[in-house]
Amino acid sequence: MRQKLLASQAEEYVANILISQSWRIVARNYRWIGTEIDILATKGSSLVAVEVKFRTRFTNDMTSVSELLPRLKVHALKKGLNAAIRHLGINAAKTRIDLAIVTPHSDVSERKKPPGKIPEGLDKYPFKITWYPAIDA
Repeated sequence: MRQKLLASQAEEYVANILISQSWRIVARNYRWIGTEIDILATKGSSLVAVEVKFRTRFTNDMTSVSELLPRLKVHALKKGLNAAIRHLGINAAKTRIDLAIVTPHSDVSERKKPPGKIPEGLDKYPFKITWYPAIDA
């Protein structure tokens, strides 16, 4: 139960980062046949699907994005992005898939930092984030 609560808070943390960077959240947990997109956000003519993975620890064997986000999941996310454009009426010239790995451990090394500034006031979330932008772009 605690794991599920932390995972939900991790998604909220990622959404707040996007909002602080002027992204507009258009859907959370968007479901389409065969997939679920954790966060769909727009900024200008761009649409991003963010897959949020909460881990209680970030182990050394999780070194490649393909281990974290398998090809089948990437394919499903692309289908979900296309469906969202059609069904939500989003006018997007550019789309991308980002992966956000969130862990509660403060000793996790960051492979990439999220673009932009992490806003103040998010210190209530005891998380560390590793952000992989533009997966399979």
